[in-house]
Amino acid sequence: MNSHGFTLAETLISLMITLLILSLSFPLLTFLHYHSADDELAVLQCFTFVQEELNDAEDVRVQSHFIDVINQSSENIRLELYADSLRRRVNNKGNEFLIKNVKTLQFEKKNRLVVLTIQLKGGDQFEKELFLPSE
Repeated sequence: MNSHGFTLAETLISLMITLLILSLSFPLLTFLHYHSADDELAVLQCFTFVQEELNDAEDVRVQSHFIDVINQSSENIRLELYADSLRRRVNNKGNEFLIKNVKTLQFEKKNRLVVLTIQLKGGDQFEKELFLPSE
């Protein structure tokens, strides 16, 4: 044994052990479900934005997959699922994406409330009851 360093055999054995541990740890990491707080914050921000649109509404038409809001400036604002995003269009022009990675989107009107349900592609589902200030 060399007292001043490592032999080639010792180095190769430690390298093999390191590579074995790394190769086995990668598949284990893919099984872990990492819950991102970013998704939840994005959905909460989206709920707040939609509530602000409803607060400024003169008229609201709710369908299961979209909602039309006529605001005080007589603009027609549509919120709908487009591909995998919730988009906002004003007078059928432009695209403003409020949230991405959306699997399903559902609007439901209940008395003076609009229930907005968003399910993301990761499986997380969020639901919020939004108040309609006027009818």
